[in-house]
Amino acid sequence: MIHASPLSRRVALVAAPVLLALLVLAAPAGAQVAPSDRWQFESVPHDTFEYEWTDCKGRTETYGLASAVWNDVAYNPAPKDPNDPEALLVGGFPGCEADPAGGFAVVALVNRTGVHKVHVESPASTLYKVSWEPSGRYAVIVGAYDKIMKYKDGVVKDIFTDSEFFNITVRSASAHFHGRDVKFKPNGQYAMITGTDIILAYNESDGLKPIFIPSKIPGVKESYLLKTVGWAPNSSFAFVSGARKHANNTIELGSLMLWSEESWKCSQYKLSAPCMVYLFPYGRFTPWLTDINGITFEPNGRTAWIVGFEANLKGTVLKWCHGGCTRNGHEFQWHPYTHPSDLKGVAWQPSGNRGLMIGLESNFTLNMEANAITPILDKDLCRQVLPPRPWLNNTTIPRSCGRFHGVAWSPNGLEALIVGQGNRDISQVLRYTLNVTPTLTVTTPVEGQVYRSEVLAFTGVANAFAPNRPVNKVEYAIDDGAWREAFVFPAGHVTTWFVSWNATADNATYGNHTLRLRGHDGVSSTAVKSVRFQLREALAALPAPALASARDLGTGLEVNATKGGFFNLTWSLVEGATLYEVQETTANTDTGWALAAREFRASPPFDVFCRAKGHYWFRVVARGEAPASMPSNVVGVNVTEGCTSSSTTKPPIDPNPTTPTKPTGPTGPSTILLPGNNTNETPPPDVKPPKTGIPGFEVLALVAAIAVLVGVGPRRQAKR
Repeated sequence: MIHASPLSRRVALVAAPVLLALLVLAAPAGAQVAPSDRWQFESVPHDTFEYEWTDCKGRTETYGLASAVWNDVAYNPAPKDPNDPEALLVGGFPGCEADPAGGFAVVALVNRTGVHKVHVESPASTLYKVSWEPSGRYAVIVGAYDKIMKYKDGVVKDIFTDSEFFNITVRSASAHFHGRDVKFKPNGQYAMITGTDIILAYNESDGLKPIFIPSKIPGVKESYLLKTVGWAPNSSFAFVSGARKHANNTIELGSLMLWSEESWKCSQYKLSAPCMVYLFPYGRFTPWLTDINGITFEPNGRTAWIVGFEANLKGTVLKWCHGGCTRNGHEFQWHPYTHPSDLKGVAWQPSGNRGLMIGLESNFTLNMEANAITPILDKDLCRQVLPPRPWLNNTTIPRSCGRFHGVAWSPNGLEALIVGQGNRDISQVLRYTLNVTPTLTVTTPVEGQVYRSEVLAFTGVANAFAPNRPVNKVEYAIDDGAWREAFVFPAGHVTTWFVSWNATADNATYGNHTLRLRGHDGVSSTAVKSVRFQLREALAALPAPALASARDLGTGLEVNATKGGFFNLTWSLVEGATLYEVQETTANTDTGWALAAREFRASPPFDVFCRAKGHYWFRVVARGEAPASMPSNVVGVNVTEGCTSSSTTKPPIDPNPTTPTKPTGPTGPSTILLPGNNTNETPPPDVKPPKTGIPGFEVLALVAAIAVLVGVGPRRQAKR
């Protein structure tokens, strides 16, 4: 048996009262802060399991899981599916005053589908607390009237009456052991169980053993009602709250102690290990502090939050800081939180930036974020979140938060469960969750876009919000047709998707159609996105323009040969054409034609300045909403002498022109002819010039086609 060092040698921390107008919280370095509007509440449904229970007055009533008063909740730290975390709920319904142990105890499992019964025991006292062994192999549950139980592989087993401790007599006001809290050491060594004047430890190899009994320590005359436990993440020590009763029957409520089995930690208080250090008594920070109900550490272990209740109907929030919270080095800071609520618990988000506090009276759940304590759930919101539930004889009850008793975060920090008791003893389980549903956006088509082609291209992106869950599947459907897979290109949390739809192959009719899309990240799906578009009959191709002979820029005369290469081209306008593509080649064949300028022309003429010696041939293609025209007639120009660099700014002027004209058309880099490798093949219908099309769309389509041919990259479309 382990005995703590004499408490008479304990060293109390000395710190002046701290006045703090605002609780300052800093998110851990590198923590990702989710927008507040991405957090939401939802009510968790219960199974319809029912059973009969007869109270001490002989009254028989029918109860179910929705009748239980839930006192605590704990997530399995190592769930089988990280995306479907599961948690244990413990609670019950107390017996009447004449028979407190005549109620019933309930253990339930919570997952995505709801609350499911695991164990019901009656007559029995209600269960108070639950804690999982860090590897997730089993959980320990404690309650009043000798209730210490183990949950493993779906079975609940009593471990109190089977232990050596069962027959040990401890100094207590009751002949029974009343478990107040249970918390596993983060390293998994044992679960600490607190009760009246005793601390027990449990693990599967050693069973249930006492590790701290004040009455066994020489010179100690006080007794302790030990209650809430909070372990530091490195397992070096735990804070333990409770009350101390002196030999003269005076009681110090709202006390906080430190338990450690580490020599270096105990030596800080001039004690040998293991040690229990009395940190501060009743009235240390406020004369009204009566109870400490919740203790949690931030993941870095350097800050802890302690919540409780004051006799003047106010909640109490204390902050502990390793190395001191203030400039004076005081380890504890009192936050003057004045909301009238008995704070019942607190839990910090794993690797996150927020803590949740729960309480009674005003039914507020509190969010310690953005350097403040902010109410995030009140009665009005409860009426929106909670489903209506019938009570006995189908009487109507108002929807209300009631009272919250327990709170816990999932291991991945994406959700928390808040449990308690609603009006008329209706059970209450709320899920506070980060909305990690992926989203999907459509780049093309835009709403109401008109298509006149046989093959249509649709593009967009999907965004994932859950860690390590990219959107790896996007499906599309036309109108009420079957869902088919699109090509997807995941890149981190952003996925680009691409659809090539053959309207003719689907026997699509002209008129209005709806493109429906949805994305999947393996767990969640996006909302279905719908965009309307129009499919219209293809227009006839534009007629070919008539290209006139080249004219000398200096004389304005028609020429088929020129010195220096200064001339312009003009052509007839085509109705329906919005742009003209001037093409050139140095070999008058069916191949080798290239775009003769950096951009398309809106209208003639097309000016040419300073060409090298050689033969050049030109033609024009008209473009618009209708399919492009066939190329115009070909006009050839022979540049007999190339121009010099000094003559590039303006063309040579004939001193005696027959028909004097001024140079026409724009000047500058945009009219300089550039070599290229375009072919003379007419582009397919509905292909728009780069300025009015989708930037980079042709490249994306080419990459997708090549990837499909070689069998890698984006997945193929599923057959309809």
